[in-house]
Amino acid sequence: YGDMAPMAIIEFVDRDTSAKGAADRAREEAAEAAED
Repeated sequence: YGDMAPMAIIEFVDRDTSAKGAADRAREEAAEAAED
């Protein structure tokens, strides 16, 4: 039980950062498209 906790937190953080990165990329592409 205790052993799994740190692993789960790391997985959650990794997933969170990649999800945020995808959202930022989409927003940047949308902004570039709007400029054209």
